[in-house]
Amino acid sequence: MFTLDTPIYIIGSGNIAWNLTKAFTNAQISIRGIWSRNHQAALEISQTFNIPIIEENHLSQLDGIFILAVSDAAIEPVAKKINRQAGIIHTSGSTTIDILNQTHHHAGVFYPLQTFSKHRDVAFNQIPILIEYSNDDIKNILENWTTKLQTQSYFCTSADRIKYHIAAVFACNFVNHMIAQAEYWLEIHQLRFDLLKPLITETIQKAMEQGSRQSQTGPAIRNDQITIEKHLKTLEHYDELKNLYSFVTQSIMSNLKKE
Repeated sequence: MFTLDTPIYIIGSGNIAWNLTKAFTNAQISIRGIWSRNHQAALEISQTFNIPIIEENHLSQLDGIFILAVSDAAIEPVAKKINRQAGIIHTSGSTTIDILNQTHHHAGVFYPLQTFSKHRDVAFNQIPILIEYSNDDIKNILENWTTKLQTQSYFCTSADRIKYHIAAVFACNFVNHMIAQAEYWLEIHQLRFDLLKPLITETIQKAMEQGSRQSQTGPAIRNDQITIEKHLKTLEHYDELKNLYSFVTQSIMSNLKKE
């Protein structure tokens, strides 16, 4: 039913929509149109990549494959707007394929396991793509996309994909939040955050090369109560940071006891 010439449409205008559109364009995967509730953001993508904007009332009429690069909450209502005979793909790490199977026979998931920002380039050929599909037609399309992007795809069920997504939140969002707290702490004391950058870089590199549990250092792993108490005393008037420090310290010590 679907061929390499089947029209492809992007639905959405956020970080994933922007990066997928750019990656597909660079890989010479033709995108025939874009639609978003945020017309201004869609217009920016349209003008940047020379892609026509679709009118909302045309979504139920167009044939092709629709990539839903939208928020999780928007997937189901947007899917209902789209031609039931079309192929429909979402890009979410935590939404099951079943939400698309309810309305469409040709459904799939194309989840790039990466963090995206709108105007920051990422190397798509280094991003693993977790895919899921309702039939071989969609499977072939998803595998063709990953081939053209020069990366690897991995079949992943919805149940396993959400586990990867949770791991990604720990490894990316939570780590970034910790760095943000370090930056804030130094900022309020008028100290230099840039002095921490070599430490942050080495921490990530070491975790990748040696394994994060084997690379853990610091007062908690040493059970250095004298240093921990000094830190907590210094944090005395910063309740949120103090509670965060205490919680993570206890977590590190608890994990040490399990090993």
